[in-house]
Amino acid sequence: VAQFDIQAAKDSPQLEVTLCKIAFLNRACVQIALGLLRVFLGYTPSEFGLKYLLQLCGNFTTLPEQVFAKDTENDISLYKMLCAPAGMLLHWTRLNAAESDFEVLLERCEAFLDKANALAETELNRLKTLS
Repeated sequence: VAQFDIQAAKDSPQLEVTLCKIAFLNRACVQIALGLLRVFLGYTPSEFGLKYLLQLCGNFTTLPEQVFAKDTENDISLYKMLCAPAGMLLHWTRLNAAESDFEVLLERCEAFLDKANALAETELNRLKTLS
């Protein structure tokens, strides 16, 4: 599901609806975080806000902090943009944002997916050897 959402955002030629494409990235990251939580904690939270899910993942990995660093004002702005719930699209009257912001977030989301896959596979293999 995460790969589909990332690909949908990536393949969209629409430039004037950048926030819609970022909403796809939000959904992808929610799916990735939920997958990590299931693997590492055996838990599926009923709250699905991305910021909350990434904070939960921070209990067993530094991956969210590494990929979505908040070192600069721009990093913080991008993080807030990514974490904005897709439902906010109903309230915004302007959906455009800098395409460069989307490109940076796309790159970070792809890295998050790749690194989360590797992390989850390692943990699943470890769990197999225990049982």
